[in-house]
Amino acid sequence: MKLLKIKMFFKYSSIFIITCLLLFKCYLDYNFIQLILILLLIYLSLKNINYKDKKLNVLIPVIAGFTIINKQSTGVIVCIVTLLLMFLNDKKNWKFILREIGLMLIPIVLFLIYLLLSNSLVYFYDLSILGMATFSNKLIIPFCAIVLIIGYILMTILLIMYKERELTIIYWYAIAGLFVVVPILDIIHSTLALVILLVFMTYILDKKIGNLFDSYGLLLTIVIMIMISGVNNVYSFFNSYRIQSGIYKNIPDTLQLSGNIENVSQFILRESKEHDVYIADFTSPLYNLNINRYTKYFDLFMNGNFGVSGEKELYNIIDKKNQIILIDSGGSNWQCPKRIINYVKKNYNKCGKIDQFDVYCN
Repeated sequence: MKLLKIKMFFKYSSIFIITCLLLFKCYLDYNFIQLILILLLIYLSLKNINYKDKKLNVLIPVIAGFTIINKQSTGVIVCIVTLLLMFLNDKKNWKFILREIGLMLIPIVLFLIYLLLSNSLVYFYDLSILGMATFSNKLIIPFCAIVLIIGYILMTILLIMYKERELTIIYWYAIAGLFVVVPILDIIHSTLALVILLVFMTYILDKKIGNLFDSYGLLLTIVIMIMISGVNNVYSFFNSYRIQSGIYKNIPDTLQLSGNIENVSQFILRESKEHDVYIADFTSPLYNLNINRYTKYFDLFMNGNFGVSGEKELYNIIDKKNQIILIDSGGSNWQCPKRIINYVKKNYNKCGKIDQFDVYCN
């Protein structure tokens, strides 16, 4: 009975630790979804360790294909790892592996068809694929890097010591999950990468204590993560001030911008009659959506979002005459292209202010 209590303690405390690690940034953005998909792949792979289950042999590659749609840089590695594990299971069964590749391509092909039908394939390729090479503000927090390096070295040593197939599956998916920190190695992204490392370490404890973290425990982790995210969003919704009018009506005002959305939007509509008006800030879509307006590169105003030649296009726009550009007087986030901001301040004249934005004219 005492041993059983110890098992239960470690099983549910490990799940609790994982969810607490994510609680401070617990909403379903694409990195969080990627983590859930990887954990789901680990769970299914542990259940189908010999690849004998026909249904799971279909489900696993399809889910892997979805990881590419969700986040291309990490998704490609996840698919490679999935195929690598299949190859390690049976190096001679190329027919099976080719079929699994075909199944991986199903969600990808459907996504490409959607991009073609919506005339956005070229933009997707430019901004999401080629644009990754232009990500100039690569944030690295030394403490996060040290923790990840130590953790993954320890995981590698433990894999060499135990040499078990279950550990091999978790290990390689943990390596794939590590790529979530590229190109931003901060606390949030590092936490996501550490979750799978924690799953690996918990499995090691299982070998010492007993069946404390079986595949059902991992499935429970996934369910709890989704539930906490949902509860957190519902709590925020009912406890935040909600915007009272416009297209954002009843949406929680987490940025505390409800007072100036209408002011800035009306300023843009008024000045657009005689000038080209742009907002050089990552919040630009917030105002443009409110008045059904699109300004392309200015609506993606963060380093890494401009594609191959997007920054040059921005300078071409700025150099035109009869322009108004709004710049947040309090500064922007770390991804803000400061060279462009400084270029505007140097070549334009400050001619007013609207809420938190300084108004620059040429």
